[in-house]
Amino acid sequence: MSLKTNLCRYTVRFFPCPYYDIIAVETWLEDMAAEGLFVYKIISAMDLAVFERREPMQVRFRLEVETDGFVKMLKDEKGPSEEQLELSKEFGWEYIAQYGQFYIFCNHDPGAREMNTDPAVQAMALDIAGKSHRPSWITIAFVFISVIFNIVRERPLSFLASGGAFALSIYLFTIFLLGVWVWIIIHEYKIYRFYRKLQDALNNGEDWADEGMRRLSPYSSNWRKWPKWFIYRRMMVLMLILGMSAILIMFWNEESVYLPLGSYEGTLPFPTIQSFAGADGNDYIPNPYSEEPNPSVCEEASIVASQYTSYTELARVKTRDEKWIGGYLHVDYYEMRGSLLARVLAWELYRDSKPGRWAALDASHLNADYAYMYLYYNEEPTMIIRKKNIVVMATFSQYEECEQIPEEVWSAVICDSV
Repeated sequence: MSLKTNLCRYTVRFFPCPYYDIIAVETWLEDMAAEGLFVYKIISAMDLAVFERREPMQVRFRLEVETDGFVKMLKDEKGPSEEQLELSKEFGWEYIAQYGQFYIFCNHDPGAREMNTDPAVQAMALDIAGKSHRPSWITIAFVFISVIFNIVRERPLSFLASGGAFALSIYLFTIFLLGVWVWIIIHEYKIYRFYRKLQDALNNGEDWADEGMRRLSPYSSNWRKWPKWFIYRRMMVLMLILGMSAILIMFWNEESVYLPLGSYEGTLPFPTIQSFAGADGNDYIPNPYSEEPNPSVCEEASIVASQYTSYTELARVKTRDEKWIGGYLHVDYYEMRGSLLARVLAWELYRDSKPGRWAALDASHLNADYAYMYLYYNEEPTMIIRKKNIVVMATFSQYEECEQIPEEVWSAVICDSV
């Protein structure tokens, strides 16, 4: 037999209905057999069925719930047990393949008895099928809630304002994951409701092969309407996953670039230690042991901030009155795209300062819409101010051997310059 002839014996189809709709899957396989396509193999992960071309035939298909799936997973076993296979063969039922948590059996005799005739047993099997989903969606829900909680607990707006494209990609991916989580919860609830309807019908005396049971399936009677929708949905999900993955990969290695102050072409909107240097500028001494460029500037723009400037400086300088001042100065300057965003950002920075844990300082001298000062680790005076849509967070830790500038002086200088 040639390769072409052998390939023509088989064809592949996507499932045109959800895997949990047992009745619809059975109906679809029976209709395909009547058209000359007999199911040969199932690829559960891709919702694909491989069909072998045969003469059209009337075949009954039944899906049996895998009631001992966890035990089989531990033992690395697949398929029905020997006892289940022998019992099914006695009534003419042949095992075909496994589809997810279901075993697919077929019978060529239209008059053969059902595999399970006790409605209570069938209802119990459906209950097992429904409960098998609970650990997965509970775990997924816990993971997503933990992710969202950790993001909210941190400083999401400041991260988004200062992180540029990488931060935006992280939050887009988080929103995508949140959407997936909501979809999973809705999907699992639909499975629960469907199985409950089937269980209630069985407990009320309905037979699995009755027309009344068939009507409970939304896809069994008109599955031909749905194949394209299910294919398009899978394609959309795949494109979303690939798109979000591409965005993350594209910006994963993106890092904020800190430039030496001499290479910075912009204008800093706040004073620095170097601003106190003498007129000739020869009395300014940067710390030579700094690992990063010193002083260094990083400037970004994002979806929530038209400008974010991060400035770090370790230096000492002789002032015009012949006094040495110096230390570590770090300033985060945010120009937000709206006053409401600035309010939220200032609240985030305040919340992160852990009021009550760090010693608060008097900030009444600061002329701003909002002002707060505290001692971080009792040695780094830090200020948070907001003026309209501008938020500034500055830390100035001074060298002990230098002249000490009071907090109310240097903080007022920075605040008034913004």
